[in-house]
Amino acid sequence: MAITITIRNNGPYFIAPDQVDQVTLVDHEGNVIQRPGRSITLCRCGASATKPFCDGTHSKLGFRAAEAAREAWDREQQAAAQAAAVSSAPAGEPGSPTAS
Repeated sequence: MAITITIRNNGPYFIAPDQVDQVTLVDHEGNVIQRPGRSITLCRCGASATKPFCDGTHSKLGFRAAEAAREAWDREQQAAAQAAAVSSAPAGEPGSPTAS
């Protein structure tokens, strides 16, 4: 049976309780990591105090998944480039602040 790991939007990786018994987490030294509850939520933001498990810190930090963060950054860069183009256009030119 395949294990399903659900990537929660701007949150942790989640393994449902009915599949947890099929998962063994092992640290870098080969030691088995005991899970804290019936399900497994694995940290994705890197700020959890209970790594590798999620402790909800991502919501306090405003964590955004890489895809969402990149899309927001691209929009900000595009807006900044447009603002710079408008402010650098000679007066009276289309797109300049003084054009009518």
